[in-house]
Amino acid sequence: MAGIYENNKEEFVTSLAALCLYDGEAEISSANITALLEGSNNEVAPYWAGLFASMLKNGRAEELVFSLGCSGPAAGAAGAAAAGGDAPAAVEEK
Repeated sequence: MAGIYENNKEEFVTSLAALCLYDGEAEISSANITALLEGSNNEVAPYWAGLFASMLKNGRAEELVFSLGCSGPAAGAAGAAAAGGDAPAAVEEK
């Protein structure tokens, strides 16, 4: 795990900074990401903050956050069974 973190540290900490800003309902801007990274003693290449800010502007952060995960009927059935409920019966095709 440490190897994965070290190889992608700059991208990882920048994405966490952007998510912190989103969660705190602050503007996801290059300046805010940079300030958060500096405040947490993380050094990254200068382009990371601008890249994430431009990628997540105009509500795209919310789209990304809510678009992750499974979708479709199989996900609902698995979720119901995992939650202790009854999964819908399988429909037999003829």
